[in-house]
Amino acid sequence: MKTRKIGLANYLAYGAGDFLGAGTTALTAAWLLYFYTTFCGLTPIEATLIFAAARVLDAVVSPLMGFLTDNFGHHLAW
Repeated sequence: MKTRKIGLANYLAYGAGDFLGAGTTALTAAWLLYFYTTFCGLTPIEATLIFAAARVLDAVVSPLMGFLTDNFGHHLAW
């Protein structure tokens, strides 16, 4: 079997696939961090803990939802 060399253009095109989705998420997170610290009066550590708690919760809930949909019906309208 012959191996193909992957060029820089292929790497850039592959990486650009989720540029808009990841970019909007990063901009929203940056704005929320600014909003929490400036207007809500939270310290940067408290605001960061909100984001960290959301990530931990997502790490727990996502596999649970995957388990439920795999074992009790695919894509049911709840």
